[in-house]
Amino acid sequence: MTLSREAPHAALVVRLLLEDTPPRAAVAALDWTTLLQVTERSSTLIRTVERLAALGEQAPAFVATAVERERQRVREAFQLARRIAAACDARGIPALFPKVFQHYPDLGDDLDLLVVSPSRRVDAVILEGLRAVRRPGDWGSRIAGSVSYQVEECSTPLDIQHGRLGVAGEETAFPAILWRERRRVVVAGLDAFTASPEHLLVLHGVQRVYGRLGIDLADVAAAATLMRRPLDWDGILDTAAQLGVLPGLGAFLGYVEQIHGRLFGRWLLPPGLRSRLQLERWGGIAFHKDVYRHPMIRVNGALYGRRLVTALATRQWATALRVCLVPLIGLVRALRHLRRVRQATPDAVAPRGALRSAAISNGGEL
Repeated sequence: MTLSREAPHAALVVRLLLEDTPPRAAVAALDWTTLLQVTERSSTLIRTVERLAALGEQAPAFVATAVERERQRVREAFQLARRIAAACDARGIPALFPKVFQHYPDLGDDLDLLVVSPSRRVDAVILEGLRAVRRPGDWGSRIAGSVSYQVEECSTPLDIQHGRLGVAGEETAFPAILWRERRRVVVAGLDAFTASPEHLLVLHGVQRVYGRLGIDLADVAAAATLMRRPLDWDGILDTAAQLGVLPGLGAFLGYVEQIHGRLFGRWLLPPGLRSRLQLERWGGIAFHKDVYRHPMIRVNGALYGRRLVTALATRQWATALRVCLVPLIGLVRALRHLRRVRQATPDAVAPRGALRSAAISNGGEL
């Protein structure tokens, strides 16, 4: 797959996920091998193939096989989520799946559960009766309050976040807000608590730029879909400001606006809201190597700098300390990533950009 073919296929996927009828030329230039690679890496395979089928484009056999394999993975994950939701209800454990429904019928790489309590003792209760093995983690994951499990008969890992969010677990107030404003949703037999649309958008602001090199296609489509709905924008901005992540939300929404404007020739948000969020200050974004990439070092330096200033100004000393740990966590993960690359290819030089790419992995997030 060449980069020249990757970007137009990414644009086609976003159009399809937003239920747009793409230009005939884009469909005529469709290469199923490239499309499969792009969609498998971005949790968009099932929806993309379904939309193309509705437009009269039938997938070849190798793509249909991949779709059925992905459907089976989603079924396994939803079956596990049903058992976990039932266990939490029965034991009175405040927990929710904040994003499990946002890509359906697709699903992200992990099944993410947020437990409001910071205690990890609830894991044994949640997983009772399941054959689960704790997956290796690092000290950054422990600081972030994240534990990952592999459950038998489910190929998708279960990630449990305990009472905090963020790369270093710096967001301690948000879990209680998500729980307080939770929604109960039933999809494909899964009856579970999830985040409200407004708080789901704030969650994107917390997670999709801080400590990240880029934004996945699925997250672009999910955010744009939310932004097209009637939302309580005053509530969204108030919550983001209360948490100290309004700049991160503005950066994320600004990037989504750029992509949407490029594809559709119009903005999603009215001028007044765009001005309040300061969308234009974060630089450009372009699709490259699986994700829409932004100037990570400059943007994250500015975002974490402002996050630290806010924490210090409000005397949130623990939060400030965790924000200071973020660069160290990123460095340790980057060095570990480089070591794995060199072990796999001992005579090769580590790929250019590997240090920055590693900083976005395993980020204590949902």
